[in-house]
Amino acid sequence: DLGNPAYAGYLALDDATKSGSVNRSYELMNQQQMQEVIRERGDSPEAREEGWHRGLNLLQRLAANARYFTDSASKVTQDVSQGDAIAGNCIDFYGRTFQEKLENQGKVSRLRWIAPEGGTSLSADPIAVLRGAPHLEIAQAFVTFCLSPEGQALWDQKAGTPGGPRHTSPRRLPIRRDLYTPPYLAYFADAEAMPYEDASGLVYQRELTSAAFSAIAAVFRAMCMDPHDELKDAWRAVQLPSSGSATTEAERVLFDTSHVSYARVMKEVAPLLGKKDPLASSREIARISATFRANYLRAAKIAREGGRP
Repeated sequence: DLGNPAYAGYLALDDATKSGSVNRSYELMNQQQMQEVIRERGDSPEAREEGWHRGLNLLQRLAANARYFTDSASKVTQDVSQGDAIAGNCIDFYGRTFQEKLENQGKVSRLRWIAPEGGTSLSADPIAVLRGAPHLEIAQAFVTFCLSPEGQALWDQKAGTPGGPRHTSPRRLPIRRDLYTPPYLAYFADAEAMPYEDASGLVYQRELTSAAFSAIAAVFRAMCMDPHDELKDAWRAVQLPSSGSATTEAERVLFDTSHVSYARVMKEVAPLLGKKDPLASSREIARISATFRANYLRAAKIAREGGRP
């Protein structure tokens, strides 16, 4: 929905290279498209490629509609709540806690956090005791408490409820399944969220995109952020009524992602980034960015000339 050109200039997006959770959301967008094609046609290299390109094209449309890319997660929620942006991307507890903050100030919240149906995957945050911890017994006791019913309930209980937090709820979903029962849900801030029962989510498949996780952030920057001005200009140009019959060709050039195919990213780009060779990585990403910039300039030219020779 947010790829609709009506949103041009009104979206607030996060920088995938500055946040692992944000990059995960972009990865999930790609994987959702891949899974949809695989369900339709069966799993094959061709199906994976088509889904991958659909995912990249979706990210291009979102970026073309974006006002900016921020490295501050709170800026997106703040701008949307103030009406400076129509929508943006953030992880659940950022959106939910900011919505609650506004409501606690006696305001009608302009902010609503939405889990996209069919594209939302749940994952757990880890907890551990560092090797050589100077206060091992206390550290172990803290981990035990965090995993106990009392500790887990704190993550989503409403502030001021019995056994709950004093001021604000962290709005994080507990991992203990036995907490999703009436005695606990009565005090939960997100009692409607039932992660163990909701079948509308996305089942993450590591084999599809996990190896390309870091590469997705790098490709996103090269495809959407570095040539952002050219991307936005081309996006505007293909919407012009005067582009006429050239629109199809302009869009084909605009959304050409063949140089970052699924096979190439998995076999070449991801392994290159994994070698931790900054110079080689920078050169490759610069080449990718230059190709996208050239495509966007060409797409804008085709659209504005309206198919004239």
